Amino acid sequence: MQGVVGGLGAQGIIVFNYYKVGDFVPQTIFITDTRTSLFKVPDNFLRLISIEAIGAGGNGATAFGRTSANGGGGGAYANTTNVPSLTAGRSCYVNVGSGYDGSGRDSWFNSIINSPPTNANQGVLAKGGRDGTADAVGLGGAAGQCIGETKNSGGNGGKASLNLGTGGGGGAAGPNGAGQAGGDSYTTYSVFVPTSGGGGGGANGGGLGGVGVPDAGGP
Repeated sequence: MQGVVGGLGAQGIIVFNYYKVGDFVPQTIFITDTRTSLFKVPDNFLRLISIEAIGAGGNGATAFGRTSANGGGGGAYANTTNVPSLTAGRSCYVNVGSGYDGSGRDSWFNSIINSPPTNANQGVLAKGGRDGTADAVGLGGAAGQCIGETKNSGGNGGKASLNLGTGGGGGAAGPNGAGQAGGDSYTTYSVFVPTSGGGGGGANGGGLGGVGVPDAGGP
């Protein structure tokens, strides 16, 4: 059966920025393991700078029996700078969003309990993007559903054409701005003109994804 297999969304990330005891040099820890649920605050922790999170991206559509598939949405960004409960050696709870798991796309950090935070004094929550489907683009993670001080939305996926096209994935958000929408695939109603997929949306306030073009092998 003919079909289009969409790409997997990128995984999320959590970034822990702090000052250590003994100097005023910023320290950064990247939390990238999607299988871990615990994070120990470093023993040399003095003061928090920020905790940042980006949700995972949604997958592109897999459309069996179809010749086009829409792009997945990009993950949202959120940060917090004030988590009063943080102390050296404290065990906190984390979830790094996975592009493989539709139920675990959100990235979050909670200093109190093993669940997404409900306010920025507990931690941070960045929503993941939604999957594209054969009939609809995947929506980017929404800033309005995030927890944090700075919150930016991920870009929506690109729209697929009716002829062998795939929409580009939406860009992830970042501290400088929202992710941008993925590019639409080139639209043609001729079955003799294959189409290229749309470009991925720019991340962190970047540009829109480019529109696909007719395949060079077509007429």
